[in-house]
Amino acid sequence: MTKTFPGRLRIPAVVFIIYCAVFSYNYLLGVDLMEARNFVTAREMVEYDNWLVPTMNGELRITKPPLPTWLVALSMKVVGSDANLAANRFATGLAALILLVFFYRFALVYTGCRETSLVATLVLATSYMYMYMSRRGNWDMTSHTFIMGTLFMLYQATGQNSRQNVYLIGAGICTGLSFMSKGPVSIYILLLPFVFSEMLSGERVRYFAHWRMLVIAILVAILIGMAWPAYLYYVCPDDLARIVATETASWTNRHLKPFYWYLQFPAMSGIWILFFLPALYLPHSKRILASNFPTRKVIGWLFLSLLLLSLIPEKKDRYLLPVTIPMALLTGAYMTSLIKSAGRAGRSFFERHLLTFSTWFFTALSAAGMATGLYCSVKFDLNAYSLLITLASALMLVSYIRMLYRRETPEILYYILAFALVTQSGACLTEKLIKPDDYMEILQLRNRPQLLANDFYAEYPELKAVWALGKRIYQWNPDSLQSLHEGRQIVLVSRSDVMPSFPGLDKTKFDIQPDEDNKLQHWQLYLISKKLQSSH
Repeated sequence: MTKTFPGRLRIPAVVFIIYCAVFSYNYLLGVDLMEARNFVTAREMVEYDNWLVPTMNGELRITKPPLPTWLVALSMKVVGSDANLAANRFATGLAALILLVFFYRFALVYTGCRETSLVATLVLATSYMYMYMSRRGNWDMTSHTFIMGTLFMLYQATGQNSRQNVYLIGAGICTGLSFMSKGPVSIYILLLPFVFSEMLSGERVRYFAHWRMLVIAILVAILIGMAWPAYLYYVCPDDLARIVATETASWTNRHLKPFYWYLQFPAMSGIWILFFLPALYLPHSKRILASNFPTRKVIGWLFLSLLLLSLIPEKKDRYLLPVTIPMALLTGAYMTSLIKSAGRAGRSFFERHLLTFSTWFFTALSAAGMATGLYCSVKFDLNAYSLLITLASALMLVSYIRMLYRRETPEILYYILAFALVTQSGACLTEKLIKPDDYMEILQLRNRPQLLANDFYAEYPELKAVWALGKRIYQWNPDSLQSLHEGRQIVLVSRSDVMPSFPGLDKTKFDIQPDEDNKLQHWQLYLISKKLQSSH
C-alpha cells in the first residue's frame, strides 16, 4: 500500500525542496578560481564601464562569452557591492531555477506524464552536481539552461500543429544565448547527444518535416551567438585570434584525464544513485517503466553525452552537469513506476527489497537530520529557521515510523523532502563549524579606506585575492616605483609564510615596512615608500 503525501502540503513541499536545492546557504562555499575570474570581470564591467570588451585585473578578458558575467555585474549594481556572495551567485541560482522550469515542461511533452515530470524535476534539483553548480557563480549553469530551453521548444514545436514557428524561433534564440554564455560547450554536450538519440531512434521524419524553419532557427542562433565575437573581431582582431588559439589548444593540453575518467558519472546523481543504477540496466528498467516511456532513447541520450564528453582530452567534474539531465529523467520515471507497482503481485525480490531498504534509509536520514538540528539548537544560537527545520525533521521521522509500522510505501515526495530537510540541518551545522578560507580574510581590508587608496602589488597576483580586496592588484614591477612621489606609498601583498624577495628594488631609495595595523592571519602587507632626501 502506498502512503500518499497530503494534498494541501504538496505545493509548499515542492517550493521548499527547490529553495533548498537552489538558493539556501548559497554563501557557504568558498570562492573558487572560476568564480573569482567571473566576479573580478563583472566588477570591472561596473567600475570601468567595459561591458563589451571586458578586463580582469586590468588585462583583457575575452576568454569566455560575457552573458553570465553581465548578469553578475547587474546583481552587483543592484546591491551596490561585489562582496555579497549570495548576490553574486543569484544569477546562477536564477538560471538554475529556469532550467528546472524548462526541464519540467520538456519532460511533460516528452513523457506525457505529469507525475513523472514532477518527480524527475525534483530528482534533478536534488542531485549532487545540480545542487553544487547552482551555488557556483560561473558560466556553466546559464549555458545549459538555455540549451534546456532549446530542447523543450524544439520537441514542443515538432510535436504539435500550432505555433510551431514561434517555438522553433525560440529554440534558435535560446541556442544563440547559450553560445553567448559559454560558446559551443552546451550545444556539444547537451543538444547534440539528444538529437543523435532522436535520429537513431527513428525520429528523423519528426524533425525533417520542419527543415525550413529549422534552418531559420539555426540562422537566428548563429546571428545571436556570433554577434559578440564579430564585434571583437572588429575592435581587437589580433587578441581574439590569440585567445581562440589558446583556448582551442587547452582542450588537448590542460586537465588531461584518461578516456574512461567519466565512468564516475553515477556519483553525480548523489543520493539518487540508489534508483539510478538499477534503472540503467535496460532489461530490468523496461519491465518496470511504463510502456510509453522512451527508455531506450533516454539511456541512449545519456551514454551519447558521456561518449562525446570522453572524446575531449580535457575533463572536469563539472562538465558532467548536462549528463544529470537525462539521468534525472530516467531516475524519476523509474522511481514513479516502482512506487506505483508497490503491493502488486509478481514483483521481484529486488523490487520489494529496494523499496523496503529505501524507506529504512530515509527514516535513518530523517533521524540524522533531527539529531543534527537539535545539536545545532543546543550548541549554537537558536534561530527560527533552524527550529523550523528541526521540527519538520521530527515530524518526518514520526511519519516514517508510522509508515514502517503499517508497512506502507511512501510516495516519492516523502523521500525527496526528507533529503531536502537533512541538507538544511547539515548546512546549519556546517555554517557554525566551517572556517573562512584564507582569501575571505582580505575582505577585512575593505574597512580600511586609507590603505585602499594606495595601489596594491603582488609578485604573483591571485584572482581570489583580487576579488576579496575589491580593486586591482598589479604585478610587482620595480620600474613602477619611479613615479612614486615622496609622501606616497604602495602596498605589497604576500602570504604570511612567503617572504617576498622584492626583485629589482633599490633599498637605498625606498623604505619597506610591514603594515603594523594588519590583523590578517594568513597575509602580510608591506608598505613601500620613497625615502626622504636629506637637504644640505
